[in-house]
Amino acid sequence: MARREPAGRPFLARLRAAAQQWRASGRAEGTLWREDAAEEARVWSGRRRAPEAAARLPLGADEEQYLAAVVARLGRAEARRRRRLFAVITALVAVAAVVSWLALRARAEALRAHDETARAEALAARADAEARQARNATRMAAARELELRDPTTALALVRELEPPDLPREWADLALRARDGGLYVTVLPHPARVQHAAFAPDERSVATAGEDHLVRLWHDDREPRVFAGHRAKVSTVGFSPDGRLLVSASADRTVRLWPVDGGEPRVLRGHDRAVTSAAFSPDGRRLVSTSFDHTVRVWPVDGGGEPLVLRGHSDAVLFAAWSPDGRRLASTGYDATTRVWSAEGGAPLATFVEEHGCYALDWSPDGAALVVGCNDDAAQIHDLARPEAPPRRLAGHDGPVMAVAWSRDGRRVLTGSYDATIRVWPRGGDGPPQVLRGHEGAVHSLAWSRDGRRILAGSWDRSARVWRPEGRPPPRAVHAPGESMHGAAFGPDGRVAIAEHDRVRVWDPSRDGPDGVLRGHAGAVYGLAWSPDGRRLATASTDATARVWDLGGREPRVLQGHGDWLAGVGWSPDGRRLATASGDRTARLWDLADGRELAVLRHDEAVNTAEWSPDGARILTSSLDKAARVWGSERGDLQLVLRGHHESVLAATWSPDGLRILTTSEDMTARLWDPDSGAELAVLRGHVGGVTRGAWTRDGRWIATSSKDRTVRVWPADGAGDPLVLRGHDATVNTVHWDPGGRRIVSASHDGSVRLWTDLETLTRVDDPELWSATRHCVDVDRRVALLNVAPEAAAAARAACLERVALAGPAL
Repeated sequence: MARREPAGRPFLARLRAAAQQWRASGRAEGTLWREDAAEEARVWSGRRRAPEAAARLPLGADEEQYLAAVVARLGRAEARRRRRLFAVITALVAVAAVVSWLALRARAEALRAHDETARAEALAARADAEARQARNATRMAAARELELRDPTTALALVRELEPPDLPREWADLALRARDGGLYVTVLPHPARVQHAAFAPDERSVATAGEDHLVRLWHDDREPRVFAGHRAKVSTVGFSPDGRLLVSASADRTVRLWPVDGGEPRVLRGHDRAVTSAAFSPDGRRLVSTSFDHTVRVWPVDGGGEPLVLRGHSDAVLFAAWSPDGRRLASTGYDATTRVWSAEGGAPLATFVEEHGCYALDWSPDGAALVVGCNDDAAQIHDLARPEAPPRRLAGHDGPVMAVAWSRDGRRVLTGSYDATIRVWPRGGDGPPQVLRGHEGAVHSLAWSRDGRRILAGSWDRSARVWRPEGRPPPRAVHAPGESMHGAAFGPDGRVAIAEHDRVRVWDPSRDGPDGVLRGHAGAVYGLAWSPDGRRLATASTDATARVWDLGGREPRVLQGHGDWLAGVGWSPDGRRLATASGDRTARLWDLADGRELAVLRHDEAVNTAEWSPDGARILTSSLDKAARVWGSERGDLQLVLRGHHESVLAATWSPDGLRILTTSEDMTARLWDPDSGAELAVLRGHVGGVTRGAWTRDGRWIATSSKDRTVRVWPADGAGDPLVLRGHDATVNTVHWDPGGRRIVSASHDGSVRLWTDLETLTRVDDPELWSATRHCVDVDRRVALLNVAPEAAAAARAACLERVALAGPAL
């Protein structure tokens, strides 16, 4: 049988990987290649003895030693096989006739050939699977490393994973990257991009480059180039009708370019570099700024001399028109921001900054200015109260070189020398969203009209279109300074919230005031709706349980426990209640007269107590690391569920009563058979204690809450990766499904209750959502560096990516 000649570079890559594994195992003989792989190594070693081959295919010391060990082992194995074969042949000759011997030998050879073929096919399939798994592991490792500083590239790598047998948590990584804010399109340049602007119809983009050129981009086509400036172009912008481009340059000129072609009109007058130029809202005038300390207002039709505004004592870097076109604002190196009348040039206001500033923008209502400055912050000035201190947007690690106000006035963008973009809520509600991915200073920013896209120009030689919004944030109820210990949906969709020592009843479908239940003298740790939704039971650290009639009658108070209460559970008929307490007991109560029916004892504090769906059994969880199943009539112990390594924080029945879910401080949730006590599955993934678990009404999904600040949604059979819901800033105490299984409510120590509605996860890497999220495909050089692949393989992967994203729609 002809031996296959190994190809050079692919074999070398496999040899290096095997040598690394051999060295890591302490040179264990079990890691040496065998059979066909060893023979292939010997052939390759023989070819490499030629000097020119050795120079072309160099090996390190580990590879040389590994290759020698493989060849030596193969020689020993062949010698042993030859000795065995001789002995067999001798025995056969002694007991069989020549004809029989030949027949047997022919049959043996046929079987051996068949076995070798099957073995070779199995080895090839295993090698393919191992290579695929190695490629996937490399992609995942690179994506995890990039997740925080370039989520777009992380997502681009994850969506190229090769099924089947995808790595664990790939979907969570893809969703985290998606929700981190993505750039959708990259417009590459040979030099720094100083500025970028959307066309009025937002189907085109103009860019200004340090290479003296203006470029006009449309979809994926090569850009049109406008050449004529003799120095870097500082800014570029469109006229309101989209027919003209205006550019400002360090060559001391402003140029007006017809978009459809033709020679530009050149505006001269500045004595030094021109730093910005922009059309007025009506398109009839231009404003320009310069290192010559002036602001100039030019008539677009060329009639008359420009209006020159003097007052700055150093370079003026940027000017912008007010939305109504009646005022101008300018800022620069002299650490002032000035507001002028656009008609006569009279100064209207001056804001003294702490440092020189680079850019500014007006709020859509013309009532405020945002200014980006050299002190790593932006300032928001209220024009109605110029004497008031500005609101500072601080957090960048470098000068703020670009700012932009959204069209609805609700968000402000800042771009910095630190290569990040920050999206700030105007009212200061919460921290800014940080967009990462640029590799150089962000020098210009612009919003699309609908606020769903951001255009950034950067010194990393690119302009990028960003999509800042990922998964919509959940609705939330906040109680600053309080810890929310519990939240649960009622049958009608209302939510009961345990807010310290009171209970709030919130209707998410209405904006009206919430109902509040007061009476406990300590924090409320547990609550549960009655089956008919007309009553609410609560458990408190004041050692009492209360049953509230939501019609307004006084609550029934259940007393008898000797320590705090953490859990309550209703019987299916609503006539009895179970309570769980720090006094190491659970107790059953008759709600008709408040009598105590039974006491169920654990070895440590009891966290939860819950009736089975058929009402025949009680399930309790405890700090003693066990859950227990009891008869509900006599309180007799029927089953103890052991397996958790730490406290069992909660236990709950599946809706059909055929499974039990427990959650524990050991960072796992576990599924059990309530009849045999057998452990059915372990749900792993949380990195903190799992505080609660909840089933959907159809029993197909499980939600868990954790001290790791997340909620996770699992298939109830334990298969597959969970959907991870992030947003809480502290321990999540409880989690609960709505009756339809489409929403989740969670309560946290961070003082918030959140209502999660986007519960869709990813099940496959060819999901159209992944490929439409960004058109970015990792370039060849970066693939080689990140994934350690050959340039040919990197080019092929990039080509496949580009072909796929081209189906997702236009680039801009």
